[in-house]
Amino acid sequence: MQKEPKIITSEVELEEIKRLNPESNIFSHGAKYFDISNLTSADLEWIGKDYDAIYFDEKDAFLPELAFFFANMEYREKLSAKQMLEVISEETQAEDGSGRFEFEFIAIIERELKRGNEIVICPFGEAGQSFKQLLNSRFGIKEAFILDDGKAGEVTSDGIRILSFDELAEEDMFGRTVIVNEPDYEQNLVLAYKLSTLDKNIRTISPFGAYEILVPGRQSFIEKVRELTEVKRPITDCGYVRIGADRDGGYILLDDFAPEMAAYSFGINDDVTWDEQMADTYDMNIYMYDHTIDGLPKENPHFHYYKQGVAGCDRPEELLYSLKSCLEQNGHSDKDNLILKMDVEGAEWDVINETPSEILGQFRQIAFELHDFDHPEKERGILAAFKKLNDTHFPVWIHGNNHTSAMCTENITLPIALEILYLNKAYYKYEEGIVSFPWNLDNPNTSLFPEYILGNWGKRSVNATINNDECLGDEDMSSYDNVKNELLNDIDFVAALSDKLLGMMSIFGPKERVHLAPDAEMQNSVVNTMSGEVYVGSGSFCGHNVSIITGSHDAYSYGEARRQYPCDGNDIIIGEGVWICSNAVILGPCKIGDNSVVAAGSIVLPGTEIGAGELWAGVPAVYKKTIECNNESKQVQNGPTFDTIIVITPKDYMRVEANYKRLVKWLPSDRLIFVGNSEVGELVKKSNLGDKVGFICEDDILPFDEVNAIMYEHLKDWLNGREMPRGF
Repeated sequence: MQKEPKIITSEVELEEIKRLNPESNIFSHGAKYFDISNLTSADLEWIGKDYDAIYFDEKDAFLPELAFFFANMEYREKLSAKQMLEVISEETQAEDGSGRFEFEFIAIIERELKRGNEIVICPFGEAGQSFKQLLNSRFGIKEAFILDDGKAGEVTSDGIRILSFDELAEEDMFGRTVIVNEPDYEQNLVLAYKLSTLDKNIRTISPFGAYEILVPGRQSFIEKVRELTEVKRPITDCGYVRIGADRDGGYILLDDFAPEMAAYSFGINDDVTWDEQMADTYDMNIYMYDHTIDGLPKENPHFHYYKQGVAGCDRPEELLYSLKSCLEQNGHSDKDNLILKMDVEGAEWDVINETPSEILGQFRQIAFELHDFDHPEKERGILAAFKKLNDTHFPVWIHGNNHTSAMCTENITLPIALEILYLNKAYYKYEEGIVSFPWNLDNPNTSLFPEYILGNWGKRSVNATINNDECLGDEDMSSYDNVKNELLNDIDFVAALSDKLLGMMSIFGPKERVHLAPDAEMQNSVVNTMSGEVYVGSGSFCGHNVSIITGSHDAYSYGEARRQYPCDGNDIIIGEGVWICSNAVILGPCKIGDNSVVAAGSIVLPGTEIGAGELWAGVPAVYKKTIECNNESKQVQNGPTFDTIIVITPKDYMRVEANYKRLVKWLPSDRLIFVGNSEVGELVKKSNLGDKVGFICEDDILPFDEVNAIMYEHLKDWLNGREMPRGF
């Protein structure tokens, strides 16, 4: 019979065991120790040693999987000592992290079952079979839904038929969650992508890829990280710009650069897109450090590469040097207009904590990718680093790397890798307020998993808009209250304020997503742009209290998942001469044709297309009739009567090709015709955009060089000998 271990919960007891038996074998797991002496080698074949007891301290930090394990007493009691330690050992030894799946999988299953969702296992390999057994023994679920193309049609030992992907397309996936459990990471990504291509709203989670997991015992740490990284709004006329790759390797920075600045880039690998864009766009020298590569994948006259890494202190034998030493190496000890980008896989915490604040203060902008939030032994150093950064800088942008997992509380999703931008307090002022993420400029680090929706990462109080250098003192507040009360008691002032508010549109979300014709009238409409663009045509107008909403949430998810929303795809297009009556609600995506009317109090549902000149009313809004136009000079159009022509270069076509699918669907025209050279024609032919798309070779209209020559003759005095840009 196997012996059960004794579980020790205090260091005093652990020290006593070591005192009584100095030769005890100590098994270290991260910052914890496991000492098990009552078990024989037969009990622990997986390691071949005798141990005493498992030691853990509930007040200390655990690795996430151990935190979940020890917090769940019921589960602990159901496992033998051997089973417990096998999983711990596997996690320690397996490079791909496969040993940690059992804890994470249980946490995921518990969360999905609480939401009332059915679990789908995909594929049905060794891990899938283990998961099915766990569903049976742990949760009492006998009939699992199983998906595996390679074993489709086979029947499990308990009589469950395995389905193929084609059969899945015929299934109703409402209330089902697919657990993709292929331990081989690349294969896991392939399966996740294959599921995402099916024309169904499939919820996919993976213990071996990007996923969210509730980790008991770490709520306090997650809350502190959220508090210390609270994003501010800089007071500046400069906008933001995305620098670097479209996916992983791209960062949002404030577009406030000059050639005399210098940028430091730590962590290069094979991607120099950030460095190249900074060098070419801003004529800036880039000092690049990475001790893990032998050279740069691409050269540039502005690049200065060193086969060195960065650390908290100089360690020349490891090719690691402090940030201070790197600045001295380039003669920048006193230079105060530096830019920093750092992605060094967890080494950043020591760098921040060991670098003097005056050195950090030399950088006007700092873009980090921060790692290891799932390493409890690093908690203290992580929190100390954030506090130190806040002495000299303030965060203005944050983005979760969706190539990694995330830890969750009920209200916060904390990806275990974060991208974050800090601005220097000595050069920029800020105000506090609500700042939600992701932004328009953000892209998921990988297209195979959904973007992390962090939501508001700014001030939690809705009313906060306080400048950090202009906070009101007690006397100022008293004076302010007196003025406020005096104004609110002034009937004429209140009446004027009410009139003003009745004509003032409110925008929730990115303001640049609202496209209004100059003569469009919105009154006090509320426009939500969190999930799409809003277009309002010439002559259109709204009554009072109209809501135009692109944002949406998943009603069939619970907790944090319900708070998430899509970043785009819910565009609302309102044509010309449209009248949206008071208290109507327009939900995207939808399209409202020219000269149509939406009656008062109606709700236009997502996916609705209202034809030109139509009256819609009701909850939900439905077609009532077509309105006969009384204005003889302007007849109602019953459909599109024109083509849309886009003149474009091959490079621009490839850059924005994805947007044309939306244009084809929504643009009120007969056809979308591209004009360009033969390369554009080939791209259009391969795009599969349908019959509504055509191509005209630019030389068939008029030879391009001939046009350029004519234009040059007209503009040669103005050009003063300069070459005229092609396509001017």
